[in-house]
Amino acid sequence: MTSHHSGIPAPWQPIRFGLASGGNRCWQRPSMGIDFHLISNFAALALITLAGPAVIFILFYRRGAL
Repeated sequence: MTSHHSGIPAPWQPIRFGLASGGNRCWQRPSMGIDFHLISNFAALALITLAGPAVIFILFYRRGAL
């Protein structure tokens, strides 16, 4: 079995993105870097966690219910 059929490419083999019939192809190697999607997901979760109670507090404060 080659790495082409295993699903996970070997580190020395480039990953090919593009159309199977030709077209524009981009060759990239897997890299160990900063996972921006993970960071943005945690940032969104923090904003939701902080913004929800803040909105409720502002609504109650403006109505004079606090």
